Amino acid sequence: MSGLRERLGRLRGPAAAGGTPPPPPEAGGEWAQLGAHITTSPAGSFVMRRRVYGADSAHGKYRLRELADVAPQLSSFHEQDAVVRHEELLFFDTETTGLGVGAGNVPFMVGIGYYTGELFTVEQLMIRNPAEEHAMLVYLQELLGRYTHIVSYNGRTFDWPILKNRFVLNRLKLDDSELLQLDLLYPSRSLWRNTLPSCRLSKVEESRLGFERVDDVPGSMAPALYFQYLAEKDPAVLAGVFIHNEHDIVTLAALTIHFGKLLQPEMETFLERELEPDLETSLDCGHVCDIDSDIDSEFDSDFCHVSYLDSDFDHDSVHDLNPYHISNFKSDSDVITPDLNLDPEELFRTGLWLEKMARAAKAERYFNVLYGKLMSKVVTLLPAQRETALLQLAGYYKKYNRYDRATLLWKQAILLKPSSISLQLEPYLELAMYYEHKEKDLDQAVFYAEEAWARLWRRRALHRGDRKINELEEAWEKRMARLKEKIRKQKLSGSESHAKRPASRSLSHARSSYEAHPTSQASSSTSQSIPSSTSDAISFSGSSTAARSKRNKKTVKPVYVSEGLI
Repeated sequence: MSGLRERLGRLRGPAAAGGTPPPPPEAGGEWAQLGAHITTSPAGSFVMRRRVYGADSAHGKYRLRELADVAPQLSSFHEQDAVVRHEELLFFDTETTGLGVGAGNVPFMVGIGYYTGELFTVEQLMIRNPAEEHAMLVYLQELLGRYTHIVSYNGRTFDWPILKNRFVLNRLKLDDSELLQLDLLYPSRSLWRNTLPSCRLSKVEESRLGFERVDDVPGSMAPALYFQYLAEKDPAVLAGVFIHNEHDIVTLAALTIHFGKLLQPEMETFLERELEPDLETSLDCGHVCDIDSDIDSEFDSDFCHVSYLDSDFDHDSVHDLNPYHISNFKSDSDVITPDLNLDPEELFRTGLWLEKMARAAKAERYFNVLYGKLMSKVVTLLPAQRETALLQLAGYYKKYNRYDRATLLWKQAILLKPSSISLQLEPYLELAMYYEHKEKDLDQAVFYAEEAWARLWRRRALHRGDRKINELEEAWEKRMARLKEKIRKQKLSGSESHAKRPASRSLSHARSSYEAHPTSQASSSTSQSIPSSTSDAISFSGSSTAARSKRNKKTVKPVYVSEGLI
């Protein structure tokens, strides 16, 4: 009965219950072992853990104070090029009770980071029970008005929508119309999706920032540890969750520095060095066919025997004959490398990422550097990696009709492994289409088509009965047949036009001689006249014979050069 009386007293309020509510725990109580304390406000109380990083603090290979120098470059992430200040960036991450975005998923810990001058502060807000959520959200509501950007990792589609739902459920207003989302997951995927096994934040910070976590609690274990705390009321259970969340916030700051350095003017200054003009001078359109002229000499006129495929082909002779070969470019000591040691894959992905953000000028500079490295062998790559980089960059230049560079890259990809059957057929196909449709050089188109078919035929022993290989062979055979038919029609039209020229000249000569001696022509016709009856018979029989021969003769339709090119 006394239990029922106490419950009714609690429902009536503190005065009717006959006592005062218990005071909040002391600030240095059981949470002090985690470096946290209880924060109390008119809205309620919650747990807060605060860490301050000094000006010389480093996370991996970056010092946190470097963000002040590169923060203005972050305006490239948005259409409006507003000035970005490092003190207006709020770094944001949550630990939730689940993985959904519905009303049942509660963010029990919200981590935030912000700059005050050169100091970087990390605050972690945690609720001991759902009743403290309102006080935590009120604290965040007052804090958000000071910032212009929310920096997160997958926060735009996960963390931030969950937080907005909690504001709605607690009847609090959250006006985020002026806040710009800077989600670093998307640029990370754009740059490293093909080079890293995973784009998780812990993998990115280990491979690109040089920071490795020791005995880290995975984020997937955070919900289970929080439920364990609710059952045991032991704050020590959440020690690993606090450290994990703190690392996430500091990593966001370091990763922002990394992307800012990719966009900083110092990198653009390097990209405008002498490397590109030297390459443009050496590799202009006038030298596109230099490699072809050296290789073509190894083939017979009918393109039937491809001695270039043999293992004893002397490639050094090609290098000697071609003064613009890649081995004749500047050495490593003549090329100034950027501050960030970017590999070709990352250079290419960075260019695509900048192009996607409508920064075409900056993207073009990255592609120029990659082009210079690939053509001058500045970087040492495995053949497969170099082949991939050559084909990717050639595809980019083809997209913008830069065939002067694309053709050189395709030819370098072919020369990369001249006697190997593992080379991709893409450069042969691209060069065959280029010479057929752009240069109208059908002989060169047939040359590359038969080259590809020869390599494909050599693969047949490894893939017998493979339907895909058979389909490729049929496609290349059709292409070769079509190209050879075009060449035949061109030759036929050329011979017919040449044959018509003497006939026209003899007709004009006869007309001129008749005009010069009309009387002699008339006297000769008179002296050779015959009786009328005989002449009528001859003319009748001749006309009937001519009519029969005209019916039996098939008219040959002339083939014009324009039709052969269609």
